[in-house]
Amino acid sequence: MNRIKHQFELLMVMALLGIVPALCFYLFQEREVLLGLSWNIFLGLLPFYFAIKANSSASKRVRYFSIFLWLIFLPNAPYIITDIIHVPQNRGLHGFVFYLVVVLSFTGLLSWLFSVQLMLARLPGALRRWKAVRQYGYVTLCLLSGIGVAMGRFARINSWELFYKPWRVLSVTLDMYTEVLPWLVTFCIALILYSLKGFRLQKFTMNTYKA
Repeated sequence: MNRIKHQFELLMVMALLGIVPALCFYLFQEREVLLGLSWNIFLGLLPFYFAIKANSSASKRVRYFSIFLWLIFLPNAPYIITDIIHVPQNRGLHGFVFYLVVVLSFTGLLSWLFSVQLMLARLPGALRRWKAVRQYGYVTLCLLSGIGVAMGRFARINSWELFYKPWRVLSVTLDMYTEVLPWLVTFCIALILYSLKGFRLQKFTMNTYKA
């Protein structure tokens, strides 16, 4: 549990390095992008929270529901990378917005990586015995996250819409992929996430997460 605590502290420090100056500057210049970036990193930290909840709750219902929430909110973590489009749109704040996007993107990527490593390290024994899950679980999550990022950026779909508009989400997503750019963003995000696979502050094993 010490490992998770250290990861949580790192994410909080990184997030505050972006959120605090963004909100302080918003008091002087009410730029929507400053609130938007702060909101996006809040959503980007949720996967790590749900991963911890899924692995610490004594209730099976809470664990399964947390796994579901973790999966649908997972793309919010790398989504912040696409906020780079706001840099040229904010004259006079180019450098500041670029700083925020870089810091918060790095925070989001760590949130994604830490949550995925935790979930894969604590897979139930039945799933861990599946060769396909062991070999392709990580790359599948990379692709699903890439799709989720494209859905948010191009189709403007929020994660919670899956609860009450599932058929609309499916329809809009299929329409989105009739264009080339969503495909490019999907695979670019997936490649960035896959490149994190070798990034380990310490070798992650099942023993790493023991109390």
